[in-house]
Amino acid sequence: MQRRGSCGACATRAPARARWCWRGGRTPVALYERLAQAPIPWERLVLVPSDERCLPEGAPERNDVMLARALLSRLPVKPGGFVPIPAHKGPAVAAAEFEKVALGVPPIRAAILGLGEDGHTASLFPGDEALEARGWAAPVWRAPKPPPERVTLTLEALGRADDVLFLALGTAKEDALRRWMAGEALPAARVHPRKSLAVFTDRDPAFSSQR
Repeated sequence: MQRRGSCGACATRAPARARWCWRGGRTPVALYERLAQAPIPWERLVLVPSDERCLPEGAPERNDVMLARALLSRLPVKPGGFVPIPAHKGPAVAAAEFEKVALGVPPIRAAILGLGEDGHTASLFPGDEALEARGWAAPVWRAPKPPPERVTLTLEALGRADDVLFLALGTAKEDALRRWMAGEALPAARVHPRKSLAVFTDRDPAFSSQR
């Protein structure tokens, strides 16, 4: 895997207070555990998940539960803030409430995102109406993988980030990577940060890139 830049470098360049967007799932757990030990000014960072599953609070499949276990519980100091998505209230209510909260926190400095086998990122799935949503958050009603109801940050919100890092690990992501590099308009390919975008993968080094 090629590495050009690092998550920690993004954070240490952060202004007095900045928002850092984090992906969920199992793939980034080891990375988060290592970042917890890195010399990052956590007290300056406000952390938000890229998306959330509409499950009861505390459900182990929720992204905020994974983030708390893999990162927040391991930090030497408390972060500047953690803004969970209240997805247990259902897609529409949760998206509306998070939209109001998001307006009062700093802009996104960096985002760590994933790449699904179908090219989705966060909970922005191919063909879903959430891809065209404006503002910070959008409800998702028919995700093609369980649970079907979710809340996701929008392409507009992710595009406000300065730097975006995609983690695309494992053979299951290889086809999506090829399609992305071939120019297909996958949801992940529609994320256009303000400064830089990097894709870290353990597949063919030709897939690992940064712009």
